Amino acid sequence: PSVLSSASSEKRRKKATDQNPPFFIFFIVHTFVDWRANFSGKVAAMEAPGSSKPMIATQAEMVEARVPMAYRDQCAHLLIPLNKCRQAEFYLPWKCENERHSYEKCEYELVMERMLQMQKIREKEANLKQPNKGGVAIGLIPKTANA
Repeated sequence: PSVLSSASSEKRRKKATDQNPPFFIFFIVHTFVDWRANFSGKVAAMEAPGSSKPMIATQAEMVEARVPMAYRDQCAHLLIPLNKCRQAEFYLPWKCENERHSYEKCEYELVMERMLQMQKIREKEANLKQPNKGGVAIGLIPKTANA
């Protein structure tokens, strides 16, 4: 009995570890992409509000290239050939320098653009908190009648 029970538990353990990812995740991702394709006539590219860079890579291209969700931004069209080059060159650090440089430059420009937008927002908030510069400023410490 102990031999049979250990064999069956081993089979159960093996089945649990050998399974592919759940089908529903694959179904949800591909259904969403298909829905977007049917809704707009083509797979619509997401546009980031307030960004000057257009979204070039489509959702279908990013799904096909297996780009992680966190990297699906306006520079994804540069990441796709970079990852293909990296795989072809076995991730050697001195290979794919042009692709890596163009991708990193694009990401840097996006970060700088977001920083500039945040700086403008902070300046607006600071201007709203300050009293009117044209009028009489209200002092923080009130003057007494005798002073």
